[in-house]
Amino acid sequence: MFTDVVRTFKSKFQTALNSTDRRAKIQDSDFIVAILQAVAEAKKNFTLAELHRLACLFLEKKITRSAFNERLGTASLVKNLKMALQILMTISLTKNVQTKKLLKKIGVREIVGVDASLVTLWDGLKDHFKGTFMNASVKLACCVNLRLPTV
Repeated sequence: MFTDVVRTFKSKFQTALNSTDRRAKIQDSDFIVAILQAVAEAKKNFTLAELHRLACLFLEKKITRSAFNERLGTASLVKNLKMALQILMTISLTKNVQTKKLLKKIGVREIVGVDASLVTLWDGLKDHFKGTFMNASVKLACCVNLRLPTV
């Protein structure tokens, strides 16, 4: 079942990206799938080196550490990960027939996911950014709007 989901995801993700770079040995869609697969297989507290190793195993291609780190630092990575999350959520929500019927019955057309993380700041900023559990902190929020296909 997991393999079917990965195949479906990869196909939809490649279609959504709709771009290939002939110069790249590894396309963006393949790199994102490898990162997600590596995170899924990694231990609870994994290192960047372990993520690199697992991604290389999944892709069955050697990527130098510098090339891997450079790919992690691109601006398009965040955009592509958000797109991947939306596609995965859509697949998981529309796969089950009962879920489809329930979503249609209650009229759900989109789901908005919100997450917030507290980030510790330098103590010298406590006058400007009063912390809750520490001297200075700021709360970063991320919102993902998932538009569901018509069911």
